[in-house]
This record gives sequence, structure tokens and C-alpha cells, in this order.
Amino acid sequence: MVADYLVVARVEYLKGELPAVLIPALLACVTLGALLAVEVLLSIVVFALLYVTGFLVNAVTDREVDLRYGSFKRGIGEAASRLGDRRILAIVGLQTAVGLALTVELARRLENFWLVPLAGVGLFLGIAYSAPPFSLKTRGVAAHALSLALSAFTVPFLFLYLAARGALDLPGLLVVGAFTVVGYALEYANQAYDFTEDLEAGLATPVVRLGLVRSLRLAVAAFVVALPVLAFSLAYLALTRPAVAYGLGEGARPLIVAGAVGAVLAGYAIPLRGLSRILRAAREEAADSQALVERVRRECNYSLWQTSGVSGLFAFALAVFLVSASAASDLREASVGAYGFEGAATATPEGQRALRVEGALRAQGEEAPAGGPGTIVVEWRGPGGAQRLAAVPVELPEPGGSVPFQVGGVRLPAGGGTLHVALLVDTDFDGAPDLQVASAPVEGADFP
Repeated sequence: MVADYLVVARVEYLKGELPAVLIPALLACVTLGALLAVEVLLSIVVFALLYVTGFLVNAVTDREVDLRYGSFKRGIGEAASRLGDRRILAIVGLQTAVGLALTVELARRLENFWLVPLAGVGLFLGIAYSAPPFSLKTRGVAAHALSLALSAFTVPFLFLYLAARGALDLPGLLVVGAFTVVGYALEYANQAYDFTEDLEAGLATPVVRLGLVRSLRLAVAAFVVALPVLAFSLAYLALTRPAVAYGLGEGARPLIVAGAVGAVLAGYAIPLRGLSRILRAAREEAADSQALVERVRRECNYSLWQTSGVSGLFAFALAVFLVSASAASDLREASVGAYGFEGAATATPEGQRALRVEGALRAQGEEAPAGGPGTIVVEWRGPGGAQRLAAVPVELPEPGGSVPFQVGGVRLPAGGGTLHVALLVDTDFDGAPDLQVASAPVEGADFP
């Protein structure tokens, strides 16, 4: 039963999908703690459960057709027959229920309930791709592209990216879009593999509708156009990451661009070579032919093509993460003890139980990180514990230098206590200060 399930769930795709699920997290996370966060792990489990659901439904709806094929799809039909439709659909129901329940929990943890409809759209399109009455894979070229590209590439990548980063940004959106086009273009060659059987079975797939030669040319054109866009989007994402800039320096821009281009070319070299051979064969044919189908079958190894391409992207994403994690660690180590307040801060009353706090920061010696953003926090420390009253951004001083700061409109709570200022630094480059590196009392008045 397990062996048949793995066949129906298309286990051969796991070689490419396992590293693929980590790419969004590697591009979004800066620290190892963030990468191993419960939210990221939950998103991977949700992906695994919902992604294979489309394959299971496809095995049920296409079982009779798959059994007539002479290709590897016959094995899928045989495995589906041994499992039985009722058992497969029960598994689909269980996986769907668990996946959606985990999605709700993930959305609650992240306070981002857009994840729920996003997962729902991906699940619906993955099922509607094959299942009647929708059967989107035979409803036309646009319906096929919408259902397969979104469910197999766009939605999973977006879901994982949002879970890891918490929000979508332009660089991430560009990477998702380019990756979707590249992945879907390769799918056309995979569909051409079954052109003869699909034609005889009356399945109006895009390759059958457009014709074998025309669809192959379209796939190669989309693939070749999308590859440079994918390389550009990867480089753009890395160049906009503050952690990468801090870790490598501004002078590393050409290295980052070369790395992105090299990762894309190296990863997609195998499918690019195979597609070019198929295209040459298509140019030699005046019309669709069985000889061209056989050439496609010799050249096209879809799971290998996807695995190869994903491996290149994974290598680049891993490099981005390692540079970012190293930069965060270096910044944290360098920031501790690197800054201090020039004596105590002073408070000047601005009204009833309100005041203005002023002081100056100094970088201690030449080992302090070279500038960057920090946050000055004003705290009231009383019998009930510390209470943050105000926070303002401040530019950190250059090594050996100092910068003044001022926090106005600080309103004091009732009751006794003391006032303090603290400097916090954003060492994980997420825009939120996470490390306190200096603290000082506020003098100038005896507050009741």
C-alpha cells in the first residue's frame, strides 16, 4: 500500500521538491533560529500535505486513461487500481483536513490570515486541474496555465515565503513570477511526452490543442525569456537584503550578480540542452509526427530537469542565507559593548508628567560597527517592572564618534519609579531591534 501510494503521489518529484521547499525560507530568513522556527516547519508540512493532493486526485480521474499508456503513466494507473478510488479519496480528505487545520494554526501564529485563502486557492486549483466538472487541464491553454502554474509553482512558493518572512516584498514577488514561468515552460515538454496517447484518448491538453511542434517552440521561447528574468530577480533580491550588503560590502555587487547568473545557468543547463535538442528536431519536422514524440521521450526527463534547476536555485539561496546569518552573528558580536551613553541622559519637563529626554551616544573605540540604524528606548522602572514609554530611531555613531539624541513627549505613569534609556540594535536585519547593547539612567529631576 505504501509503495503504491508513493507511486500515485509521484515520489519521483520529491528529488526536486525537497530542496525547493527550502528556497523561499533561505531567501527570507537571516538567522538559523528563524529558519528553524515552528512557523517555517509548519509551512513545509502544509506544503507536503496539500501539494501531493493534486497528484492523488489526478490518479483517480485519469486511471483508465493511464492504463492505456505505454509510458511510465501506466504504472501510475496500476498503482491507483490496487489502492482503489475510495481509499485514495479517503487519503485526500484526511490530508486536506490536516493541511487546512495546520494552515489556520500557522495563520494564527503569524497573525496573517491571508494564508488561509491562499492555501485554499492552491488546493482548489490543484484538484480542479483534473477533477470534473472543472477538468481545467483540458479547458483550454489559459485554463491549463492558470491551474497548473499557480497550484504547482506560484501558490506554494508564495505560501512558504510568507510563512518565513511574514510579508511579501517586490524582490520575492519577482522571484516567484520568474520561477513560475520557468517551471511551467518545462511542463510543456513533459506534456509532449504523452502527445500520442492524449491525442488518441481525446484529451484536449494544450499540446494537443496547439500541436506538438508549435507547443514545443512556445515552451522553449518562454523558457529562454524567463531564465534571464529569474537570474535578475535573484540578484535583485540579494542586493536589496541589508544583511548581504553588511556581510559582503557594497563592492560585492558584481559578485552577487555573477553568482545569480551562474546558479541559473548551471542549474538549468541540463533542461536547456535537452530543450535545444528537441527544438532542433521540431524544426526538422514539417508537422507533428511520432518520430518527434520519440525524440521528446529520449530527451525529456522532467523530474531530472526540475531537480537540476531547483538545485541551482537552492545553492544560490543557501549562499544568501549563509552570508546573511554570518552577518547577523558578526553584527551581534561586534555590537555588544561597542556603544555607550555619554554619562546619564537628562530630562526636561514639557508639561504635566511629560518630559523631553536628551543625551548622546558614543561608539567605544574603533571596533564598533560602522554606523547603521539603532533604537533609543525610554523605560519607566517601577515596582511593577519595566514599562516602555517611547522609542525613536537613531543613527549609530561611526567608530570613535558620537551622536546626540532627543526623545520628546514622554508621559510618565502614575506611581514611583525611575527613568532609564537603552540602546537597541537590529542584529537580524528585520527592521525590529532585538539586542540591548547599552543602558543609562535619566537624571535631572526627582519624579514622584
